[in-house]
Amino acid sequence: MSEDAQALLTKALELPLEDQQWLTDRLIEETESDEDDAEWQAELERRLEDVEKHPEQLIDGAEAMREVREMLAAMREDAA
Repeated sequence: MSEDAQALLTKALELPLEDQQWLTDRLIEETESDEDDAEWQAELERRLEDVEKHPEQLIDGAEAMREVREMLAAMREDAA
């Protein structure tokens, strides 16, 4: 690690936690590759297309949460 980077890190760690979190989020956003963004955009478009083609498969939030809770309960039972 360069001296500049080390000095910057030392200074960043002196910031309040909220500022550190903001800085971390901005750094992550800036370092994500365009390829990842393109892949994620393609995935979002694929999912939206699925929803538009098969709206009958959609379930409301309460039903989704019930199903998730059931799956988690079953996983916990299997693990025990």
